[in-house]
Amino acid sequence: MFKTVSSVVAALACVALASPSHAQSFSPSSGTVTTSMGMVRIQQSTSTNCRISMPVLNMTPTSISIPVHSLSPFTPGDLLCYWATTYGPWAAYVVPGDTTKVDIKFGFSQTAPCYGTIRADWNDWNRTATFTNAFLPAVSGLQDCTVTGTISVPGLTIVP
Repeated sequence: MFKTVSSVVAALACVALASPSHAQSFSPSSGTVTTSMGMVRIQQSTSTNCRISMPVLNMTPTSISIPVHSLSPFTPGDLLCYWATTYGPWAAYVVPGDTTKVDIKFGFSQTAPCYGTIRADWNDWNRTATFTNAFLPAVSGLQDCTVTGTISVPGLTIVP
């Protein structure tokens, strides 16, 4: 009897663990979203505040790709923004099990390129991703970056 009860409990536990969790998704889940913008502070050898604009975002249910051709140059913030550039392909991803987080993959080159993925706080009410002192590793072992900022995507929500 003990073996049978143990076997049933073990089987139920396996089913519970194997059941998929409720997956989050972006809404809209396909097509494009336009006019996202934000302010990012890039800290490397110096600290620079730059406005960024991403006019076209290509959507899937769980990811956003930001075509390189749609990344507008940094617009004036600090004077050093004129020399800052984007680096690598940019993207964003839902975080499974959490509608209050989003992973953002991006890079900057101020004095040397930094590129990686950070976890940002997502506010579905005002459609913003916010990150503070997020670490971006240096490319090729140069100097790491720290980024702080808010990126607004007016037409985007994360749905459970």
